[in-house]
Amino acid sequence: MRTLYILRHGEAAAAQGTPDIDRELTTAGQAAMLDLARILEMMETPPTVALCSPAMRTRQTCRTVAAGTPVEIIEGMYDAPAERLYGFVQGIDKSHNAALLVGHNPGVHQLAAMLSRQGDAQLRGRVATEFKPGTLAVLRARTLHWADFSPELSEIIDLRVPPFAA
Repeated sequence: MRTLYILRHGEAAAAQGTPDIDRELTTAGQAAMLDLARILEMMETPPTVALCSPAMRTRQTCRTVAAGTPVEIIEGMYDAPAERLYGFVQGIDKSHNAALLVGHNPGVHQLAAMLSRQGDAQLRGRVATEFKPGTLAVLRARTLHWADFSPELSEIIDLRVPPFAA
C-alpha cells in the first residue's frame, strides 16, 4: 500500500517586482500550513519523504508541514505539468510507503484529478473544483512499487482545503 499526499503550496505574497520563484508565503499562508502540519501528523501513514519544487513558497510550505521529514528539492518540479510530476511520483524509492509532493498549480491540481478517478464520488467532485493554495489531496494505491501508482489503482481518500477545521 502506498499513500501519496499532493499539496499545493500555501498562500503566497504577490510578486510586486520579486521573481516568481522567490515569492514567500504570506502570514496567513504560513498559519494555514501550521494547521495542516498538525493534521498531517495525525494521518494514519505520515510521509517519510517529501518531493518539493525549488521555489521559496514550496520550500517554506514543505519545511512547515513536514518538519523532520527528508526533503528532496527537485528543480524540474517548478511549474511542472502533471505528467512530469507523475514521473517524479513513479520514481519514489520503494522504501517509502508514504510521500508528500509539494508543488504549484496547475500541475498539482491536474495530478490530483488524474489520480482521483477512484474513491468517494463526493471527494472526486471536490478535487475537480477545489484546489486553492494550501489544499492537500490524499491518495492511496494498493501497489508494492511507486512505478505502479496509477489512475487505475489509486483512489482519493481525503481532501483538506483551507481554512482547516480545528
